[in-house]
Amino acid sequence: MKRISALICLIVAICAANAFALFDVNYYGVRALGMGQAFTAVANDVNAPIYNIAGTGLLDRIEVAGMSSRLFAGEEGLNFTTNFIGTVVPLSRDKSYGTISAGWGNYSDVGLYDENIVYVGYARHLGDLFETELFDIALGVNFRYLHHKVNGRELSTPVEGYLSEDAFTFDAGVLIKLKNGISAGYSGKYLTSPDVRFFKETSEKENVQIHHVIGLAYFNELLPLLRLPNFTIAGDFEIREHDNVIMLGAETKIKISESFLSFRAGGWQEQLTFGVGYSIPFGSTEADRSYLTVDYAFILPLEIQNTIGSHFFGLSYRFK
Repeated sequence: MKRISALICLIVAICAANAFALFDVNYYGVRALGMGQAFTAVANDVNAPIYNIAGTGLLDRIEVAGMSSRLFAGEEGLNFTTNFIGTVVPLSRDKSYGTISAGWGNYSDVGLYDENIVYVGYARHLGDLFETELFDIALGVNFRYLHHKVNGRELSTPVEGYLSEDAFTFDAGVLIKLKNGISAGYSGKYLTSPDVRFFKETSEKENVQIHHVIGLAYFNELLPLLRLPNFTIAGDFEIREHDNVIMLGAETKIKISESFLSFRAGGWQEQLTFGVGYSIPFGSTEADRSYLTVDYAFILPLEIQNTIGSHFFGLSYRFK
């Protein structure tokens, strides 16, 4: 009972701050988390399928990534974690055939509740349709398989074993990147709003919320006045059925020899985020250079008192 009471208190606190519902927990992608999840108009790495599938259509290198985390560390009796692995595979270097992507994300409280998302996506750069030097544009679609389960013994009316339910849905996105560093994106997630309740005959509908996200971002190789190198600032406005969320974030990348050291910060509602990354090059020239990147992000939930925050660790590799 102590474990269940602690879980209920934590979920209430999280919901008060973020209006989380089924599959609303999106703690995936360490770089994006460090930027406060304001990634819809950035979407320029292997994390793109989670935030805006269209971004993969502008990539020209194969990338793979994995991450693991500890959520709300220090909260007694709880063991919330998220894990993620994903890849993007451009079908040609000139982007003419598009990019496929695939991945798996898991959110769980070990032994109590478990959510899994498996996705397969495709996006394409539309340069052959819009022959202009002013901007790049890409469209994409992402098919998701959702599965969640709960330990029946932890329910108010206990049952033996685990109860589970699954569903299919899809995302769609568009990304426009202007040559002056400004970019804009839209991502619609869970667009079929699937019903994933455990007891379909006896309980009310429990649909996954549709997320409509509009993002803006600005990139400059050297920010005027502050002189920050490779600087990105971004903002997302997420529209849900019951609330709206504003997410803000920024990143700067400092070149050290041929490596890059990144610093990130951001937040949304009652959470502050910070991140750091280090990219290690392999190869003698830029044309044949690949990068191994180690990332860390920290999220501090301001409305939860008994936690030392959430910690995320990621490893990614961009092939030459």
